[in-house]
Amino acid sequence: MKRIEIILFIICNFFLWILIIFKILTSIAITDFTNIEFPLYIINNIAQDDKGDIYVGLDSWSRIQVYNRSGKFKYGWLIKNNGSGGWSFKIDDNNVIHSFGSLLYQQYSKNGELLLTKDVNPEFHNTYKELGTRRKLNNCEDFKISKKWLLNYTIIEKETEEILIETPFYLTLVDLPIPMIFYIIFFMYYVVRKILYDYKNKNKLIKKLKP
Repeated sequence: MKRIEIILFIICNFFLWILIIFKILTSIAITDFTNIEFPLYIINNIAQDDKGDIYVGLDSWSRIQVYNRSGKFKYGWLIKNNGSGGWSFKIDDNNVIHSFGSLLYQQYSKNGELLLTKDVNPEFHNTYKELGTRRKLNNCEDFKISKKWLLNYTIIEKETEEILIETPFYLTLVDLPIPMIFYIIFFMYYVVRKILYDYKNKNKLIKKLKP
């Protein structure tokens, strides 16, 4: 293997293991990432509290991130989830966040403090639908989401067309789909190259052995 290929292989493996570690951390809801902004990637829903702060649910990371009206990131926290994705949240009139997914119901304070968690039956979905629907600005219908570039999203207020949150195209330790794509491409390249190399050497050997 050439030196450049060895370097690329090490880099790709580095990103792969970071992805695995972050997925493990998000699955057990470790909250050490409070002050770290995750890129907006696969948004499941948006809500707004009575002070105008915007809460964005990141389905791929089971996480809620909070922004002010100027689009500045404030804080975020990870949601404990029984499954991989498939959850949503609402905010009620008392600014309590209700999270529901994979038959797990939770309540959080607006600061991300866990207030209640319990397993529920499928019928609870009907109860959940009635939560947080009284205030005008607490559901996705007041916002518009447009995808920007490949991974990131822009959040726009429908009524005024004002851009509330806009994230640039950038890569961080938690924004790893692109490195994963490069890893897969490199792996396929290496396998094909190895096959061709072995085939070429085999033909050379056959020619040498021929009388």
